[in-house]
Amino acid sequence: LKYIARGDVVAKQGRTEIRSSTLTADYRNGKGSSTEIHKLTAESNVTLSDQESTAYGDLAVYDVAAGYAVLTGANLKLVSPDQTITARDKMEYWTTRREAAATGNAQVVRPSDTISADTLKAFFTDDPATGKTKVSHMEAHGHVVIVTKEERLTGDKGFYNGNNNTAEIIGHVRIE
Repeated sequence: LKYIARGDVVAKQGRTEIRSSTLTADYRNGKGSSTEIHKLTAESNVTLSDQESTAYGDLAVYDVAAGYAVLTGANLKLVSPDQTITARDKMEYWTTRREAAATGNAQVVRPSDTISADTLKAFFTDDPATGKTKVSHMEAHGHVVIVTKEERLTGDKGFYNGNNNTAEIIGHVRIE
């Protein structure tokens, strides 16, 4: 069973909201004789939001039970209070696990630095001091570049720890 909604479409589940011009809901048999939505496909002007973060793309396929979305298209980005993550090829977003992965010319822009790589994965948590969402740590792979006001670091892999604001670069490291 499939339903298609067109126009300014909004679908909500808990703290997660999907907006788009067209939304297709795929149903399957649930417990007993009921049916349940198991997949949402959003097309055109897509936003996927939770408490403090919003992901943007042209197409999103969202697995409802897993809380997992894959966004593709132009101008892929995930905006949260302290950073913006962008990607060229795809953006994966796990609303329930609070993780995001950016593939293809991925970049994280923050007030104090920029991290670029072929792929980036960010893990989010709540800051106990402020109650807001923050990046607890990140992993960067392939052509990693970290730019701060004072320096430029490059390497093959990078790991960032948001709790103490430190980064580790591995493989073919260069500091300018």
